Amino acid sequence: MLTPCHGREAVQEAIAAALERSRWVSIIGPPGSGKSLVARHVAETAKEWVWVDARHQRDHDSVLRRVSRALGVEAAPGDSPAGALTRAVDGRDLLLVLDGLDPDAAHGAAWETLLDTTTDVRLLVTAV
Repeated sequence: MLTPCHGREAVQEAIAAALERSRWVSIIGPPGSGKSLVARHVAETAKEWVWVDARHQRDHDSVLRRVSRALGVEAAPGDSPAGALTRAVDGRDLLLVLDGLDPDAAHGAAWETLLDTTTDVRLLVTAV
């Protein structure tokens, strides 16, 4: 059962509305402010979603491996992990939640590429 998130209904609605307008939404705030809890409540309303703990992952490849594992995606011989993931999620109405993504690591361009090369995937990121 999901922990209640009383008093944050307006925030949840604003994030859900932002995800309707944009395929990438970030929730930024200090540790312990409830970013993950709000993101979990928003994710619960999505048709399909996957949660990935991205904390302490300093490079894109390690986060990509966690996402692929969470979705059960395996790269075929000669295929790149990013390419395999792109093909596995393209056309799916999927909300990908990356919890605790390190804002100092160079992740942006790689996730933009995933969004640019797929049709319906949305990305919800929490970060400090």
